[in-house]
Amino acid sequence: MTASVDQIRLRLQASICHRHLPTAWFRVIVVGMRHVFAIAFMGLAIGAMRTEAEPFVYVANAGSNNVSVIDTVANNVIATISVGARPEWPAITPDSSRVYVTNSGSNSVSVIDTAANNVIATIPVGSHPGWIAFTPDGKRAYVANRESANISVIDTGANNVVATIQVEVGPQAVAVTRDGKRAYVPNFTNENVSVIDTAANNVVATIPVGGFPGLAAVTPDGKRIYVMNTNPTPGVSVIDTGANNVIATIPLGGQPEWLAITPDGSRAYVTSSGSNNVSVIDTAANNVVATIQVGALPFRVAINPNRSLAYVPNVGSNNISVIDTAANNVVATIPVGVQPESVAITSPDGNTAYVVNVGSNNVSVIDTAANNVVATIPVGDSPSGVAVTLTPPPTPPPPPICHGCQAHATTQACCDCQGGEWVCDTPGHCHCE
Repeated sequence: MTASVDQIRLRLQASICHRHLPTAWFRVIVVGMRHVFAIAFMGLAIGAMRTEAEPFVYVANAGSNNVSVIDTVANNVIATISVGARPEWPAITPDSSRVYVTNSGSNSVSVIDTAANNVIATIPVGSHPGWIAFTPDGKRAYVANRESANISVIDTGANNVVATIQVEVGPQAVAVTRDGKRAYVPNFTNENVSVIDTAANNVVATIPVGGFPGLAAVTPDGKRIYVMNTNPTPGVSVIDTGANNVIATIPLGGQPEWLAITPDGSRAYVTSSGSNNVSVIDTAANNVVATIQVGALPFRVAINPNRSLAYVPNVGSNNISVIDTAANNVVATIPVGVQPESVAITSPDGNTAYVVNVGSNNVSVIDTAANNVVATIPVGDSPSGVAVTLTPPPTPPPPPICHGCQAHATTQACCDCQGGEWVCDTPGHCHCE
């Protein structure tokens, strides 16, 4: 039975308030590798081995306590991996070798090897873990434990907790700066942000912000943190990461739900379920330059990394609003499954968007050039969030090897040397002079 708009709105608000949800968050993650085969055994993980660089999607299913692995070439599920209870938030290491999945029901993190598609470690953390973020070098993972008011720091080499950092009440997320030196944690209940020195793993500052902060995002240059405040006065607090103080407070209408910053850092897009719109913030002036009406109960907006488009899932109207970020207007409305909550877009090509539909237990696949649905993929029970990693670049060609070269072979007779001359060192191998 489809939920009413009021029921969905309450569910979205509950997600911001870090309550236990009937369907918890999870993330879709694209991992570079190509699927060769998959083997299923007794409902456990289906192993997949990969060779060439192709993206894969990992979906954590909160209701069935497992992770679905989607082949983005064939657009089907090729592996199902059992994890802990109520998996919420998968995050992938920068080298795409591991996926870390927070299990809010068992207070643990499952570590998945993306080459074999199996769990290689289960790490105990704090109470009700949700958000997880890595340092840029991938050596540390920071886990926000919402009900124990602390952050677990995981050494990703040894896969154990090396520090537990006490913050304020209700840590909702973690945003790590681009240089990896600081982590910013919005604390929902105490209405402030804890600043962590990642070298010492201790809190070096606590910054008061607006009411009930739920999300933080870092600008590409690392100079600003944008913190979304939900109630009683909706808005965004802007933190200067050099001075660690609030330099601007931007008022918004409705009930802010999600915030995304464009790749060039010039704009921030904030969805509001209370007013069914998206506010566009100019990050230079720190003011709202446009307000765009979208569908009912917009949620986790995603920015296309290669096209001037933003994708907004409308939970209450079962569709996606596509915003032209140059003109700041809606250029397409795409019907998808029931209660779409999140969108992940392949990067850096931006060619495909994956939409997680929590109400219909499936993923809609959108061709971003045509802005239409090209596939619908069934997954596990109660999926919710979405995220995407970079697709690895193609393997560079090997250096030229000359065959049949003579002692004084030229570029015409042997290999292209950009106008130089090839000289054979040994039969079949030349160097350029």
